[in-house]
Amino acid sequence: MTARLDMTSSELVPGAGFEPALPFEKGGLSPPRLPIPPPGLGPTGSWASRYRWPHATGYTFTRMSQEVIDRYTTLANAFDARVQAASADSWSNPAPCDDWTAADVVTHVATGMNGLVAALTGGEPAAVDADNPVGTWNTARTSTLEAISSADLSATVAGPFGPMPAEQVIGRFLSTDMLVHTWDLARSVGGDEALDQDTVAAAYSGLKPMDAMIRMPGIFGPKIEPAEGDDLQTEFLKFLGRAV
Repeated sequence: MTARLDMTSSELVPGAGFEPALPFEKGGLSPPRLPIPPPGLGPTGSWASRYRWPHATGYTFTRMSQEVIDRYTTLANAFDARVQAASADSWSNPAPCDDWTAADVVTHVATGMNGLVAALTGGEPAAVDADNPVGTWNTARTSTLEAISSADLSATVAGPFGPMPAEQVIGRFLSTDMLVHTWDLARSVGGDEALDQDTVAAAYSGLKPMDAMIRMPGIFGPKIEPAEGDDLQTEFLKFLGRAV
């Protein structure tokens, strides 16, 4: 039985980490065809040939799961640093995402995490409280890191492109979502906007092939062409429609 992951495609970063099987099918995207390097794993020439999903030859979930756990934990800790450093009067500040506040960024990320926990444990997603973004985040972070450290990440959950292993949802969708929203949160609360450059490079390489797909309504706006001299992070954020 497939566990439900209470997320829609607009609550994740669709396409991040996947080359889709084209063309589009009526009613939604066709299932993913080839995995591509997720954030934190640089591209390698043999990646696609070695890890065809879902019938991968020699794919070892145990080996990959620990890498995914470690990488996602690092991203969560970076997001946590911005949450804890934010002043109490900054949560109503506008965020780079249209019509969102800083608190909305946190509750959005927490909603995705709570959905993952529910899928892995068979429970119901914990509620979020936009009036208490710090408490909402603390609860989501603790429960998520506990769940992924003990759950079977090869278990199938309902992802934005259909059923897939939890490891792939975490390593590709949730990790990219966390990375981008770390900058959104920092920009909105006046925090540290610097992202890990290796993680940015890997996420950017994974998203570039999905340029057309991620421009769907409710996902990312039109990309902004980089200026001469822009650094990698700035170019990445402009690609995602952020006015840096």
